[in-house]
Amino acid sequence: MKVRSGSAIVIGLFAVMIIGWFSYRAFIPPVWLRSFAEDISYRSTPDANASAPRDAREAKPNVVPDHPYICFAREVPFAWDQLIVVPSGRSPLTIPALSDAKWNDLEDRAKHMADDPRFQLIVLLKDRRVVADAYFYTFWGDLSALGTDEGFTPTTAVFTAFVRDATHVLMPVSLVPPVCKGTP
Repeated sequence: MKVRSGSAIVIGLFAVMIIGWFSYRAFIPPVWLRSFAEDISYRSTPDANASAPRDAREAKPNVVPDHPYICFAREVPFAWDQLIVVPSGRSPLTIPALSDAKWNDLEDRAKHMADDPRFQLIVLLKDRRVVADAYFYTFWGDLSALGTDEGFTPTTAVFTAFVRDATHVLMPVSLVPPVCKGTP
């Protein structure tokens, strides 16, 4: 069977599309992380000192959320009992809850965090076993105030956000507001 140049081009384009699709899917953040980022953007307090938008792409719709609290447990559709945030510049190896956890990717994540300061790491544990983890870019938001050794439980993982120098900055809340109580 002789393959003609037109057929080879079509087969080649089809192969490139299939390989590209599977490669692209590997880099899409999980749904729970996208929901978390959307909630940060929606509920963050705008920067009062920000300059006026230069065009429509920079303008944020004037929407007032029903409350300013980001209830993290609402964004995650699976069971977990501890949230650990590893800020940029810190190794997951230095956090006791992570070094003691069952996690095959710990060394890989530690190397990546050491090599690239653009990333923060969100890790979810259940019974001292990592059930999910995802990188969170520093330009999506600053999670450094959430980087504690103890982390957060589904009940205490409640945050507020504000915009400073065009970056969303998250802060933990000390008292869980009624709107976030009863969160799964």
